[in-house]
Amino acid sequence: MKLKTAMQCLAPSNQRHWEPGEYRQLAHELTSFMEWLLSNEQSPPNTSFVRRCDQWMDLYWPGYAYSPDWQLFFDCFARHPLGEIRLTAVSAAPMAMQRDEYLFSDFANQLRTAAVLSNLRKRLWERHDNLRVQAESISTSLQTLRAADKRLLPLRLDLFYGESSAFAEDAMPRHAWGAFSKQQAATPHAYHPVWEVRARVDIAQAIHDRERFFGNRMGQDADLFDGLVDYICKTETGGEHHANHHHCLLFFDADRVNASASDRKVYLVQDRWSRVTGGCGVVFDCRNRGDVEKLRAEGRWALDPLEPGDEVQYARLERYVVGYFAKDDGQMLRVKPTAKARALTMGQYERAGGIR
Repeated sequence: MKLKTAMQCLAPSNQRHWEPGEYRQLAHELTSFMEWLLSNEQSPPNTSFVRRCDQWMDLYWPGYAYSPDWQLFFDCFARHPLGEIRLTAVSAAPMAMQRDEYLFSDFANQLRTAAVLSNLRKRLWERHDNLRVQAESISTSLQTLRAADKRLLPLRLDLFYGESSAFAEDAMPRHAWGAFSKQQAATPHAYHPVWEVRARVDIAQAIHDRERFFGNRMGQDADLFDGLVDYICKTETGGEHHANHHHCLLFFDADRVNASASDRKVYLVQDRWSRVTGGCGVVFDCRNRGDVEKLRAEGRWALDPLEPGDEVQYARLERYVVGYFAKDDGQMLRVKPTAKARALTMGQYERAGGIR
């Protein structure tokens, strides 16, 4: 069965919304399973995963672009006899479970073969190598700032989302792929459900929010963007809650925005982000972290104002920004609204730009 055909089996009634922690759990399981499968080529798979595979298929949304390992799983499972069975039936009967475990072992072997034939390791390496490209682009951007010979005030802010909402319009529909998920969707809640905020799960919504935030700079928010010289914004998914979030570094002209005015800029960011996200957005000012003075004493605090020609501070800033915005800590986007969607955006404010 082709993947598209399998997804077309969904009916509107087989739908609920993602609840807090559900997406995180399934995403972690699928990533861990694929990593284990590729690094243990001869070991038999843990058959307990057989009861999770069809739920991992709930992570597939038509039209989105996925990391090569996730996409390979989706394609192979939807075509395999195990996927065809669990699409329409789930049984805890011993004979059925024995059959499913046998088919799961066969599926794992086919998945390993498909990984070799599709050169999956190379494609994953190329995906990871994009961090190097991002690091080079960040360095180039900072060198351009340095050459501008301006006094600059950097502000490092993280744009997050609140965890949950009681309103369905703030949530992401969970399309039930297999019979087990459909049973869950058809089971009434014993309580009023709380749903995970959509943008924490749906990368298309998160990137739309980011584009709106850096979009129209006039009107009531003109004061926020007054004096903004440059910015860097990196969208990631991961961390403790495996949620989408945005790391931002804003550079203001320090001759127009002094340190005492920075708190007002942060307030304006908070206000705009809240409105952009329909009240679901949260902002963290990195100056409020508890170890700022310790980092400053150790010469590692990189977010003090920048003076023209201060090569030491610029070098410290570059190490920090490259190390943080192009880091490899499992938070690269595994899902994008399109293959060309950009995780990293940056540029002088009169021109928007970025790389994938």
